[in-house]
Amino acid sequence: MVGLSESLADDVKPFGIKVTVLAPGYFRTKFLSSGSLVFGNNKSDDYEAIREATDHVVNKVDGKQGGDPEKAALAIIRTAEETNPPVHLLLGPDAYKMVSDKLAALQKEFDA
Repeated sequence: MVGLSESLADDVKPFGIKVTVLAPGYFRTKFLSSGSLVFGNNKSDDYEAIREATDHVVNKVDGKQGGDPEKAALAIIRTAEETNPPVHLLLGPDAYKMVSDKLAALQKEFDA
C-alpha cells in the first residue's frame, strides 16, 4: 500500500491534492481483544506456524500497547491541516522502530 500511495501522491500533486500514508503502531484500543479480533473456525494445518505466531503476538501485546489513540488522532488531524503534509506519517515509537529496522535492512542489502 505504501508504494501505491507514494505513486498516487506524485500523480495528484499537480492538482494540489496531497496524500499521506499513515503507518500506525500498536495503540491501546480493544482491537486485539477476544471480542474484537476473530479468527475463522476452518483452520488449515498449512498455516499452523503462522497462526501460532499471530496468537503469540496478540497475547503478548493485547492490553500493553504503547500508543495513545487520542494522541494519534490529534497527530492525524494536525497533519490534515498542514499546508505541506508529509507523505509518510509514522504513529508511535514501535512504528518508527519497524520502519527504521526495515530501512537498515534495505541499506545492508543495497550495500551488499
